[in-house]
Amino acid sequence: TSPDADAFGCVRGDVPCEGTCDERIDACLSCDADGDGFESFACGGTDCDDTDANVNPEATEVCDPEQRDEDCDPTTFGDLDVDGDGVVDALCCNLDLCGADCDDTDASVRPGAPEVCNRRDDDCDDSIDEDASMPGFVDEDSDGRGDGARPTMGCAGAPRFSTVGDDCDDADPARNPAQVEVCDGVDNDCDDRLDENARAVPWYPDRDADEYGDPGAEPVMRCGTPAGHVLNDLDCDDTLADVHPGATERCNGRDDDCDGVARFEGVLEDRDGDGATSCGAVVDCDDTDPRVGLGAPERCNGADDDCDGHVDENAEDVAWFPDFDRDGYGSGEGVSTCNPPASYVSRDGDCAPSRAEVNPGAAERCDGVDQDCDGRVDEDAERICRASGAVCREGRCEVVECASGAVCDVDGGGTECIDVAVHGDHCGGCDLQCPSGQLCQDAECGGWDEVDLGAYPNCARAGGRVYCWGRVSGSGVEPPPGNFMRPQTVVGVDDALTVEAGGDHACVLRTGGEAWCFGLNYYGQLGDGTAE
Repeated sequence: TSPDADAFGCVRGDVPCEGTCDERIDACLSCDADGDGFESFACGGTDCDDTDANVNPEATEVCDPEQRDEDCDPTTFGDLDVDGDGVVDALCCNLDLCGADCDDTDASVRPGAPEVCNRRDDDCDDSIDEDASMPGFVDEDSDGRGDGARPTMGCAGAPRFSTVGDDCDDADPARNPAQVEVCDGVDNDCDDRLDENARAVPWYPDRDADEYGDPGAEPVMRCGTPAGHVLNDLDCDDTLADVHPGATERCNGRDDDCDGVARFEGVLEDRDGDGATSCGAVVDCDDTDPRVGLGAPERCNGADDDCDGHVDENAEDVAWFPDFDRDGYGSGEGVSTCNPPASYVSRDGDCAPSRAEVNPGAAERCDGVDQDCDGRVDEDAERICRASGAVCREGRCEVVECASGAVCDVDGGGTECIDVAVHGDHCGGCDLQCPSGQLCQDAECGGWDEVDLGAYPNCARAGGRVYCWGRVSGSGVEPPPGNFMRPQTVVGVDDALTVEAGGDHACVLRTGGEAWCFGLNYYGQLGDGTAE
């Protein structure tokens, strides 16, 4: 070894490596493999990625979701500032640091901005409306006047919040100091007086004291409540206390509930259509079951089917089978009786009486067992394996052919079906990965037709498909919601015309004219809550 060799055995010279290097060391093959003029870290240089000529100490750091370190400085992260507030977007990250603007679409939102009452994190400290709310009172009835006994902190104009606490009945929006007193026996304006300066109103006699007045009687004009009178005239018979709106209709030839129809007069009611009525000569003791009525055959079921007051009399015996594994299916020798013995059921056909997971109602699985007792084992492999072209061999699901695309050996078993027309890691064939920033369409790598940046999710459109990255919430993406550095396909959309990303959600306009949204929305664009 030459005394001039470095720690890797390399000696600088015009002839690379041969005769002067230990050629067993890969780093010696080239100290500037990408030809950008900077030697790699392995050779003691400053190039942190000697496979990419766009990465070196003099390159410009850009904001990218992959967190690439273009300038080989882990403390820089690009200068994306869409809203021009002087703070870099929080989605711009490098290996160590990220930008601090939590909403780069609004210049009023940034670290150091004043927090105001708007249900939004204005200063990007992960808290909402802190130090900006004001003292007030709970306003349950939302009439602008709060309950003085229930102080709270909130924002002016927020639902169920008021800075005034003088409501005398916070469950009734018609009662507060701003109301006009009316003649109803209630303190409408919360001044502790009843019906002062109020106009007289009509009161109707209520002779049967059912709280409904007689519409045919002459009303009494008065402000205070006269004895035996009410404010409404809705009673259809003021001589009977059990006849009024809302009363239960009975089999008596009267209109008990004042709806204009005496339902049991003339035509008797038969709700279940079995020919037996719940009142009258032919009695139905259960007018919700067409198998129950006077004269119906008695069944062995612990109920009075023929409405004669007796249960299961003269009922025909049924067969019962032992069910010792308690899966609802019996087997073996049955018994014929009306009342079943303990651990007996009426269904038989259990092919494994000691295994509760095996019975005629069980779902078939790929395990070499006849779960559903149909005499076949592991049938319908595509359904039970949940894969097109699947087969069940020796209790294992295997894929032997795919409906479309190619079979790529991504798991070492050659059993995963990959759609090479749209898969970014297998575009047009197995292991043909698209470059960063491109996606696979029709088995070819290409770019975006449209990109829209939201507060947390960012979305792009390529043709009719939509892809999102960043913080993706709610439902609609696969894999499940989370934080993604690479674009994720939004499933169920292949006809998008345009895409818009919002605060924590996104919406797609489809060719049929409908809008399809997913994610979480706290900012009011579509109303609070989750839209799917």
